[in-house]
Amino acid sequence: MQVDALVAELQRQKENKLDVVIDSRLLSAEPVEGNGEVVLKVPMPDGVEQKLRLTEFAHTQLAQKTGIPKKYYDRLRESCKGQLLADNVNAWIHDKERRLVRVLDGKVRAILSDRYRVMDNHDLVFSSMEEFQKVNADIHKVALSETYMYVKAILPHLEQEVRQNDSVIPGVVIRNSEVGAGKLAVEPYCVRKVCSNGMIGEATVQRVHLGSKMDLGEVLSDETMELESQTLFSTVKDIIKATFDPAQFKKWVDKMRTATGEEIENPVEAVHVVARDNNMDDLKRAELMKRFSTGKDYTVWGMANAITNMARDEADPDKQVELETLGGSILNKTAKDLAKQVA
Repeated sequence: MQVDALVAELQRQKENKLDVVIDSRLLSAEPVEGNGEVVLKVPMPDGVEQKLRLTEFAHTQLAQKTGIPKKYYDRLRESCKGQLLADNVNAWIHDKERRLVRVLDGKVRAILSDRYRVMDNHDLVFSSMEEFQKVNADIHKVALSETYMYVKAILPHLEQEVRQNDSVIPGVVIRNSEVGAGKLAVEPYCVRKVCSNGMIGEATVQRVHLGSKMDLGEVLSDETMELESQTLFSTVKDIIKATFDPAQFKKWVDKMRTATGEEIENPVEAVHVVARDNNMDDLKRAELMKRFSTGKDYTVWGMANAITNMARDEADPDKQVELETLGGSILNKTAKDLAKQVA
């Protein structure tokens, strides 16, 4: 995804979204005839009740908020038992007094606490880009999924050598979820120059989306969200600046250099350990084995790069960032850590 496409989409979403606090007693589910789906009946500020479909993530949240086991919830959908699903939802949806319902393009995209603090992706991008320009950073990659936005920026002029002919370029990654999938986080990021693999380090700042309670029927305006977020965005700018600090990047590079000297005696066992500890299925484990063997670098650094090599070719932005984060976390391991016996 290109930066201009991201900005255009965020602007479109900003103009078409609606966020409103609803008395839970006024919410209800209704089956969709002919399949196992349900719609959520939501009273709007103008007094008109709308029947809205849900995104996949909103379905997950609805199951969580009502305490319905997700496996059972999904089975009802797959078995075309929409009425039974609606009955289950309606039996439990009123437990909480109020909910913040986020709507976009005629679909419920999030069902949240009335204390959820909205951090707008649109404003966050522009606030971050101001700081990127100050330090002459380049936007490396941007992505937008149903649950997250990712912005990765790098400083090509500050690359450092991990070992001969193997350099990394420093950067930051900003991730934010407008739907309650996780925290706003600003994390160290780097790109390995020889192969363009990306790697994510330990988070510098994480911020829970939690604010003051909102009034029933309150519609969150752009002005309200902007005022509430100004302090936060100022903090994000400071963190971006700190994360770009060459001294901080050098500490991370030193950890990479240490990893190049951590020789793994049994590569096959090490792959099994990583796969087991990170719940990889057989296909992912086989792919990791292939990448690790192809790289022929049987060190902790080589293992980290095998993982980020998988990330580079991952089309799903959420899964890509998950693998990039795993690659960064491997640097905290020793060769002995990766030699634990697999049961």
